[in-house]
Amino acid sequence: DIRALDRELAGDLQRPIKSLIIATKPEFVVGVLLLLKHRLKPDSTILFVQKVVGLLEDVNKRVFPDPSNRPNYLIGMSYHSTKSFMETTDIMSDLANQYANSSYLPKHSYSTWHRLGCLIIGPVIKDRPNESLEQYGKREASTKYFLSALFGATALRIRIIDREWSLFCRL
Repeated sequence: DIRALDRELAGDLQRPIKSLIIATKPEFVVGVLLLLKHRLKPDSTILFVQKVVGLLEDVNKRVFPDPSNRPNYLIGMSYHSTKSFMETTDIMSDLANQYANSSYLPKHSYSTWHRLGCLIIGPVIKDRPNESLEQYGKREASTKYFLSALFGATALRIRIIDREWSLFCRL
């Protein structure tokens, strides 16, 4: 029955989100979080994969102004590199000579080189006024499942960095 399936799907779309990765353009982050806010709880963890200074302050002001209801934040930076370069291989040279008058082949062949990158993640953000070390430790512990799941995705090549490096990398 399609209606029963729709109700089941609608129920799934209302369940709390335990872990969320946001890797969209910074200007869309607040809008996305406003749509999901009702599903994010204080024990949820959001990994922001952006390098924009002031983003968290904007999210706190417009989406989660009450620190006691705010999810845990992690900041991630994704690094990889690509390089385009002109390359003429023997095969392409032979093809070009064979089809010299053809409009289907470009005069030059362009290749892209991609070097594997990694996802660098900083510690849980300290953004709660008057938070004790014990309270911070509990919040940090609630992110362990999320981080272990990310470590399981070996293709992401996860690296964890400390607070100082996290600040340095975001500038």
